[in-house]
Amino acid sequence: MNMLTKIAVAAALTAGAAQAATVFTNADNTTINGGNYGGFTFKLDDAWPSITGDVTPLMELNAVTVYSRGNDDSRETNLAAFLNVYDGATFIGTSTNSFNWSTIDTEGATGEYTFASGLVLDSSKLYTFRFSSTTSDGSLDIAARVQVTQPNALEGTMLNTAGAPADTGFDPRLTVTAQAVPEPSSAALLGLGGLALILRRRK
Repeated sequence: MNMLTKIAVAAALTAGAAQAATVFTNADNTTINGGNYGGFTFKLDDAWPSITGDVTPLMELNAVTVYSRGNDDSRETNLAAFLNVYDGATFIGTSTNSFNWSTIDTEGATGEYTFASGLVLDSSKLYTFRFSSTTSDGSLDIAARVQVTQPNALEGTMLNTAGAPADTGFDPRLTVTAQAVPEPSSAALLGLGGLALILRRRK
């Protein structure tokens, strides 16, 4: 194995170390509270009720599963809803798929949104998920019936269909999957460790 091959293998080991999924969930909570929701704020930090995996300063968003409140025609939309992500007022990304919430009539049924690689979030910052009929800066926010829990486990803010804060705490019932992104120094150490292991085995 030549040196270039060894370096490539070490880089692959480093990349593999960053692929362990972290799952944030409050889906065990079942208390239902009504409302007409256009979105909500969130952090991918240690405040979630249940976390499997590592939380690092940077988290790459992979998927979001949202749970339906059940059949409630006053709080659903017949439009296909994307899930857009904002950093404050700045649009930074959207789901790769849309979902029509009016097709769900069972409490606890789910809709899953997936995200392309590269949408990296700072775990110390507060972001916003907004349901929208567009995949860009969402002026067309829409209502989606989601199941919510109280008290305010995610420390988020409910948003109305105009994207403005509502006057109540808000906990969507959801599961978020993300990748822990290692810091550059940690990634370099992992790469060097992998290379050292290869060289040791060669001897």
